[in-house]
Amino acid sequence: MSFDPESEFYSEGIVRVDPSSQRKSYWLIFASIVFLIVVVVAVTLLPIQNQKRHLAHLRNQGAIVYTIVRPGIWTSISDYVHRFTDYQLPTLEEVRQIHFQKYPVTDQTIANLSRYPELQALSMQSAEVSTTVLDNIFDDLPELTGLTIINCKNITPEWIEKSQLANPSVSINFRGTAYLGISANIMNPDEEGCVVMYVQSGSAAEKGGMLPGDIIIGIEDSEVSSFTDLVMELARYSPDDQVTIQVNRQEEEIPMVCKLDAWSNKEF
Repeated sequence: MSFDPESEFYSEGIVRVDPSSQRKSYWLIFASIVFLIVVVVAVTLLPIQNQKRHLAHLRNQGAIVYTIVRPGIWTSISDYVHRFTDYQLPTLEEVRQIHFQKYPVTDQTIANLSRYPELQALSMQSAEVSTTVLDNIFDDLPELTGLTIINCKNITPEWIEKSQLANPSVSINFRGTAYLGISANIMNPDEEGCVVMYVQSGSAAEKGGMLPGDIIIGIEDSEVSSFTDLVMELARYSPDDQVTIQVNRQEEEIPMVCKLDAWSNKEF
């Protein structure tokens, strides 16, 4: 079949592409790609910068924070860039441990830790925290295995016992507000009582006459059969309280009156 150019049914058209329009299309595609890259980088870097600011604030206030680099695609990209350029892109970190020793801990401080669900160990001393907020950390921090609470006046032995029963996977290390000033043998569960290994100079224990090797078997009317018992019983008292501690020394039971001390920074 052929077409006759002279035929009224035949027409010919030529399509010309404007070079400037083509360049505009290329620039539009390029700009879209750049915009997409900027958005991806911004979305990635924003949580990294927020985390770094928060961790820097904690450390500047005296908290001890242990972290590791969080694995992921962005971390792999950062490693690749660093390998060829010596420039280290910022990356997210996994926060494994936080120790609030001199940090002014409040309920809000503890509530903010929910951003670190990977946290495994948490300790605090002299913290103004409530049991209501502490109740939530066991849900907010599912990987938590160690919790240390020392000299926090709002935390009671009853709350510790209840929390330990409800969360058996978390080891809770607890001290109340009263300070006796001893170290004890906690390695032999078969010992009857709490065996004193060390007595701190100038402490309530030393002033009461306690010596290394003594076995604490009671406080007031309560029996003490382990170091944990001693800690829980002492937590029921406050600094400056006078308590009678029953001690077994070479098969002789000796009552000792001790005026309990308060915790100080040197004991932490």
